[in-house]
Amino acid sequence: MDTPIVLSHKTAWLFHHAPLRHEVVREALNSSIDRYGLSEPHITAAQAAKRIVHFLSDCGVPVGMLEAGHARNGDCSEHAPIIELLVATSNDRTSSKLFKTYSLGRPFNSSHLMHAAPGLFVVNEALNFMQAPTWMNPLEVLEYGFELCGRYELQILSPRQAYVECEPRCSLETIRHTLDAIPGMRGAHRARRALARIREGSRSPMETALALSILLPQKDGGLGYRNISLNHQIKIPAVLKPQCASDYLEADVFAPKRRVDIEYDGGEHAELARRTHDSDRTATFGALGITQRTITAQHFAHQLEFHRSMNGIASLLRVDVPHSIEFQRKQNELRMFLIRNWNNNGNSNSGQHHGA
Repeated sequence: MDTPIVLSHKTAWLFHHAPLRHEVVREALNSSIDRYGLSEPHITAAQAAKRIVHFLSDCGVPVGMLEAGHARNGDCSEHAPIIELLVATSNDRTSSKLFKTYSLGRPFNSSHLMHAAPGLFVVNEALNFMQAPTWMNPLEVLEYGFELCGRYELQILSPRQAYVECEPRCSLETIRHTLDAIPGMRGAHRARRALARIREGSRSPMETALALSILLPQKDGGLGYRNISLNHQIKIPAVLKPQCASDYLEADVFAPKRRVDIEYDGGEHAELARRTHDSDRTATFGALGITQRTITAQHFAHQLEFHRSMNGIASLLRVDVPHSIEFQRKQNELRMFLIRNWNNNGNSNSGQHHGA
């Protein structure tokens, strides 16, 4: 395989969630020894596949999560992992059954790739998001977009499906630029449609779930209200600063036209200091003329409580929602999807989440 090796699609998505990827890439690119040997000339497809699996395994990707296929022509064992690659043109495709190749239809743009090891590249996360609709359903694509543009990373390779806090790995602007640069890629149209409902700044999967419950159209069980932002900073006017500990407040889900802040609380708030902080915060929101509504894990845990809480939010946002059985069924299907990986504390198997 003498063309550049570029991991793509779900293989790239697994890499971008691998817990040890940063350390492995740093060591691979800075070492004087080519540990994986993917830059060697004239290596066979079987050799390349074995070395890529070694690299991914070192990053923390379980081999069993790679798509399984049936290798032929003596490439490897009968049941072998299939690695997804992106190639520049259809002439660069490999016939090996160990790989599934996708053609970009044009020369590679280095800004769309990240160097992972000598001789090995991975599509960056903006391009990977464009590809996501080819294997994810529309709601999963939205969740992925919120994650990329948010302040957390899902630990999808962990048995407990936890998440960790991190800086945003991408931005809506970067994704739009990538879509504009490669408009014809399969999945691009659906990715562009998803962008209209993605908001930057989510701090957790639970906050994302709350936002999607509001943003998604009513035909999908949401409220269909789009004019919201996440973790919007509201400056404290001088007259209120004597009663505030900081110069601004952050509203979890803020509807500026309605002056409504919707908070997600997955914790029990047992600590006196935390309760005091929240009390002061609520009072300041009230002084600013902002109505505050808190949604808890308990609301998401039960159909009727979720339905009632969404009706309350709809009233604050002045949204008319159907009262039909069909809408309630769709709303509950959405609720069940959004909480599918949550633990009993409503925290996506991770620590508590509180508003700032």
